[in-house]
Amino acid sequence: MKAGVGYLPVAVAALLARLSFALWLPIDRADRVVPDSGQYLDAMHMSMWGLPERMPLYPAYLWLVSQLTGNVGELWPVLGQCLLDTGTCLTIAAMADRIYPRAGLPAGLVAAFNPVQIVYAGFILTDTLFVFFATLALWRLVVWSETLRPAEALRAGAFIALALLVRVHIWPFAVLLPAYAIFVGLRRSQLARSAMGAAILAVSVVMPLGATAVINRANFGTFALTTQGGEHVLYWIVPLLREEQFGTGYADERERLYDKFSARYPGPVGLDPFIKADAQMALAREAMEGVGISAIVRTWAKGMVVNLFAPALTQVPAVARLPRASWYATDGDSLPARLKNYFRAAEGGAFAAYLAAGLAIETILRVAALCGLFVLVLRHRMMPSLVLLACWAVFTLLIAGPVVAPKYRLPAEPVFCIFIGAAIARAFISSSARANPATSG
Repeated sequence: MKAGVGYLPVAVAALLARLSFALWLPIDRADRVVPDSGQYLDAMHMSMWGLPERMPLYPAYLWLVSQLTGNVGELWPVLGQCLLDTGTCLTIAAMADRIYPRAGLPAGLVAAFNPVQIVYAGFILTDTLFVFFATLALWRLVVWSETLRPAEALRAGAFIALALLVRVHIWPFAVLLPAYAIFVGLRRSQLARSAMGAAILAVSVVMPLGATAVINRANFGTFALTTQGGEHVLYWIVPLLREEQFGTGYADERERLYDKFSARYPGPVGLDPFIKADAQMALAREAMEGVGISAIVRTWAKGMVVNLFAPALTQVPAVARLPRASWYATDGDSLPARLKNYFRAAEGGAFAAYLAAGLAIETILRVAALCGLFVLVLRHRMMPSLVLLACWAVFTLLIAGPVVAPKYRLPAEPVFCIFIGAAIARAFISSSARANPATSG
């Protein structure tokens, strides 16, 4: 299917779904501005690299929207994100058509009505902008895998660079892209052309990371990229690992680490942010003593499973405000036991009903994606590109680790939508073949 009019249903459906959520549903400022939003809104008035905790492009986006609209409120950035995520849906459709015949329209429509994309487009968070650039990068990499044209490598590299400037945590995946380029060249016996693509991708990764490191060196005396890792590891990862290893509660472990850090470093607000992050990492390493590899593997595996099925419906503000327990504060010797207790803790049953509906939706989507993956593997469709997309989905779940929320699955959703589109397309092709056996051959 050609882009343009052929994808018009995708564009219309995606934009209407997102605008309906952003404008029609009863969402006020407190709903759009979630805990992390304040940092971005503050940073948009600073220089581009003025916030060491985060990468600079999302605050720059907020600043640009405020300059274009003359308004520093929360609605206009969300409306911009509705447009961006509509672009993501169109990109998914175009990429799906590259990978499997007739998969573009169903994949695009699945993305258009994908609950997690719709919900997070309505929040002041980096997720939608990041997924927009990451999906464009994947699309151009898929095209480059077919053509090996340097121009496509340049386009892919540019989008990778922009994605890194939104979220730096994808750097382990990004630095392996030159190796992927060589893999494609070896598979196609065109090593020289793929080596050029590998070089372009390498430069594209180095430039944003190098610029950030140099600026941080000038401003803070360190080549570190952000300070986010220290707080994330100390107050999220370590308590979850210790909970798995020693059976202590996550909330108790987190509070203990807060108190220990405050006692060791009085007045931590006055610390240089990178010195503070280093101190947090040092305490995290100390707290990790006695935590075994098996506990780390179990914690990571549980987190990946939860993120794979975490229902976006529970993040809708009206649902999130219903009485419920914290997942982290819910006991359970296993994931099923914990989920059962989580259901029981929902007072009045309303949240439990939404949770059950959301889990059913996500389970259907995951099963459909798995069917689509089987279709692509069995028919050997675009194997290098399929390897790329599968690795991206797995990486997304791995990098989130034990910290759970539907948003941590969001970067993998374009891959899942493509797989679902392939499953739907294959079903239609098989149905048409049965209906018209004389023309199927």
